Amino acid sequence: MDQSELPGPQWFALFVRPNHEFAVSYSLRAKGYEEFVPTYSISKRHRDGEKRLVLPLFPGYVFCRCDWTANYGAKIVTTPGVIRVVGTSRSPLPLAEEEVTAIRAMTQAPVAVRPYPFLNTGDEVILLEGPLRGLKAYVLNADAVMNLVVSIDLLQRSVAITVPREWVGIDRNANLYRQQIQFCCA
Repeated sequence: MDQSELPGPQWFALFVRPNHEFAVSYSLRAKGYEEFVPTYSISKRHRDGEKRLVLPLFPGYVFCRCDWTANYGAKIVTTPGVIRVVGTSRSPLPLAEEEVTAIRAMTQAPVAVRPYPFLNTGDEVILLEGPLRGLKAYVLNADAVMNLVVSIDLLQRSVAITVPREWVGIDRNANLYRQQIQFCCA
């Protein structure tokens, strides 16, 4: 059984036209779908001062929760700005519920979040403290604070976060040792 054939609503990634993330999100919401565009903010210097911009964390993607088995796909893919649903050539693939929950937690937590290129390799760690407790991530570098990367496998995209070093611990399931983490990041 294909994972998209499982009963009940699941999260799907929609590939959308450039700079149409918020318009697609609004249209999906108006159609009654639960949608999610993760964002981050940056400050840009302009002639008339500094401005704060809110940008999509995953440019070109909108997350939508639906029951694909109930044939809602046609209503979603005909939404203006939607190019396709991410998946195989035969069917859409749902995102892991844990990944969407982690992205929501990161965008709502008081930590710096920014896009980062997808990592294929790296040491996996787990956050032991703070609002992101339980989240698995890859070590990017470590000083007094640690820069970590959380990856969304289906999209092959990643998000970088900065947390205090004491929040990070060893992911026993990945058989990591603190010495390896310190060595690779020194």
